[in-house]
Amino acid sequence: FAFNEDTVTIYDVTDKSAPVMVSRTAYDGAIYTHQGWVTRDMKYLIHDDEVDELCATGTGISLCDGLPPTNHTQTRTFMWDITDLENPVNTGHFDHPEVSIDHNLYFWGAIHEKGWGGNAPLDSDKLPEHKYAYLSNYVSGLRILDTTNVENAELEQVAYFDVAPDLNGVLEFYGTWSNYMHPSGTIAVSTKDRGVFFLAFDEGFPNRPEGNAQCAVKEKVPSSNDGKDLAFAGFVSSIVAVGLIGFALGYCYSVQRAAVPATPDHYIGEKKGMTSL
Repeated sequence: FAFNEDTVTIYDVTDKSAPVMVSRTAYDGAIYTHQGWVTRDMKYLIHDDEVDELCATGTGISLCDGLPPTNHTQTRTFMWDITDLENPVNTGHFDHPEVSIDHNLYFWGAIHEKGWGGNAPLDSDKLPEHKYAYLSNYVSGLRILDTTNVENAELEQVAYFDVAPDLNGVLEFYGTWSNYMHPSGTIAVSTKDRGVFFLAFDEGFPNRPEGNAQCAVKEKVPSSNDGKDLAFAGFVSSIVAVGLIGFALGYCYSVQRAAVPATPDHYIGEKKGMTSL
């Protein structure tokens, strides 16, 4: 699956030396088709367009020139039915409550289960819930979507972790760029400007195996990162991430269901389904 700026393109790579294009499909609202992921059953795909929010009026950046305005600044996630690879269908889109650019998103699935991504295969009795998608949406942080009804073109935002509460509603390329779901059940959320966050989403990984990150909770201290006081949750943790990335200094929180939409004054650690580990 390829995301070629203005199309979703599917290739048959059975012969790695001679890939064959299976389909190339345009869709309404395309500005910069960026990245996506398929559901565990390989029937549906969701993806992001990294620049469409900037082209709400058709004049945000040079990529908008000559294109019709998208008429939205809220994050938009697109859905596809890919049961027929030669004729994939864009079934709809989901507009998030937040104003933010989106970047990378992922599902738990066969890559983790079977050990195709470099990790060992997961134990069959410790598999995560596969209905959730994990989206790194720049300044609005990690957003978690329930895709149970994706076949009906419906998504629901059920949890979040805001990495940039000082930039709410800002359409800029700051905040989280990507995230990695480690087989331990720990989610590593990277940012462009304020470090790495290690999270746990209890509903997404109810049978977390032993060896996940352990957090030592301390008093809140100001951050010197870029001269900004992050003031995220009232807790700053030193984390030893067993089986993750070795040793790291960062923040550790448990992410559970959050009220949606989030109130404008929310910040990391506000007691809306988020508790420290």
